[in-house]
Amino acid sequence: MRLRITIFFLIILVLINILCLGRYPAMGGDEVFYALTAYHFLNNGKFSCPYFFVQPGLSKVVYYPPIIILFIYIFYWLFGFGIWQTKIVSLVLGVGVSFLFFLWVKELTKDKRLAYFASVLFGSNILTFYTYQGTRPELPFIFFFLLILYLAYRENKRCFFGFWLAIGISTGLAVLSYYPFAAPVLFISFYLWILLIKRHDLSLNDKLKGSAGFILGASIIFFMFIIFILKEPRIFQAQVLALSFGYMNIKTIGVNILKEPVRYLDYSRIYFGYPDIFLGGLFIFIFPFMVKGNIYKKSIWVFSILWLSAFALFFSLKRPSYLIVLVPFVCAGLILIYQEIVNNLKGKSFFIFKLFIYAGVLLNMLRLGLIAFTAVYQWQARNYQTLTASLQYIIPKEAKVLGPQLVGYALIDKASQLSLYSQGGFLRLLKDEEEKYFSNFENLNTFTHIIIQEVYLPPKRFAVLRDYLKSHFVLLKNIRLPFRLFLGQKLALLI
Repeated sequence: MRLRITIFFLIILVLINILCLGRYPAMGGDEVFYALTAYHFLNNGKFSCPYFFVQPGLSKVVYYPPIIILFIYIFYWLFGFGIWQTKIVSLVLGVGVSFLFFLWVKELTKDKRLAYFASVLFGSNILTFYTYQGTRPELPFIFFFLLILYLAYRENKRCFFGFWLAIGISTGLAVLSYYPFAAPVLFISFYLWILLIKRHDLSLNDKLKGSAGFILGASIIFFMFIIFILKEPRIFQAQVLALSFGYMNIKTIGVNILKEPVRYLDYSRIYFGYPDIFLGGLFIFIFPFMVKGNIYKKSIWVFSILWLSAFALFFSLKRPSYLIVLVPFVCAGLILIYQEIVNNLKGKSFFIFKLFIYAGVLLNMLRLGLIAFTAVYQWQARNYQTLTASLQYIIPKEAKVLGPQLVGYALIDKASQLSLYSQGGFLRLLKDEEEKYFSNFENLNTFTHIIIQEVYLPPKRFAVLRDYLKSHFVLLKNIRLPFRLFLGQKLALLI
């Protein structure tokens, strides 16, 4: 693809991401949890989120990694609390991820044009777009992971200690960014360290300096984390032990592997990800090309994608969004294949592969264009401030409110008591505990207002809650929501 066309596509991608920020979606699911934890940390000095209506121990303990929450905290401290202050975190991290991806691919290919083309391929992927639009822990994880790889490729012998110190710090920060994929990062960083020790072109002094920098950098971050969790040991239990057993159940590994195709089917259906699945399959089919050439540099890339793919394979939660950790590596692999074919093959093989790549990019750009059109067409309806104004007008200051995560931003400073039920609580984690609490009249009779989000109240569940609402509450208002994918969904406000 010509350089001018590639740069034009990159400009379009930047504009689409800025245009849709805060409107597609207006807010995310777990994003509310991160935002309110950062808000509570800023205002009360406690790294917890006491706004969720679940068992008492859980309501006071953070189950999520701290790095994304600390990023949000910094922006709240600088600019105050709000939607755009939360979303700007993802924009800043997204710019950083895109820039690091460009630099890393340029090191891999030694070709700036191919690095630009790879950036278009990566940026136009639908999972990249959704990750950039929602402030989630995948973003800092990918940022620090790419930083590790880029630093390993760009190591400078005149500042060997400093480079490996940065790799060690980035390793610690990547682990604390996204626990589900912490293990592969540790394995890959350890693999880089082994490669360092085994290299014949380095003196013993260089190897010792690099090793000392790496160990010191990682130790600094993990030592700070240990101090953090020792202040509140339940945080360690919740963040590390509970999640480890919840996500990585040894007994279900075989079942998890068999379920992996379902994840890709869901991805194709939910995100219209057929072009991406096709390109991923093409990448796997031509994978043997990757082991040729510079073995040292390509082995780092190959080892990284193999470890991440293997880990995703037996990862127990099969949400399609987790595939974002593989996207940069698959995109880089496709560009390496492209370069290999350009250098070694001509004729029909080159033309067909080039056609597939270009078609994938164009379909991805078309898909994002349709999303941008939807955001513009529903511009005012997708404005979260409209919902905020409506709720704040209706609900009095002394109200005690139970509602979905969706209303967290709107009512955090308005209601005298705010309790939120998690979107995931109805569908995956904690559903049994949450159902018990929703079925207990003693827990419900303290609320003056209850807000129900239709899609998270399945008809076959929470029968006690529905009976309680009928006998104790009246419908005050229905609010239609165009947010996210649930077009026409209602919020039922009851008092």
